[in-house]
Amino acid sequence: MDYFVFLRYNRGWFYHRELRLWFTRIPNVEPLVKAPLYERGSYGCFDPNSWETVRKDNFVLHYELVEKKPALPSVAQNVR
Repeated sequence: MDYFVFLRYNRGWFYHRELRLWFTRIPNVEPLVKAPLYERGSYGCFDPNSWETVRKDNFVLHYELVEKKPALPSVAQNVR
């Protein structure tokens, strides 16, 4: 599971802790507002019910609700 999460972050996805969903920025689209604590713009959101990415426009993304990128788990941690 940790490796899957690491790969998602490396591909530009980030996890929203409150909504418990994965988001990514829409390519070539700048946020409408970029402030120190949040940004507002268009994002792709992975919908686990339909297993599709849906577009969320005018979405406010508060940085403190975004999970930090994890460190890549070492091979030694996975061997038991």
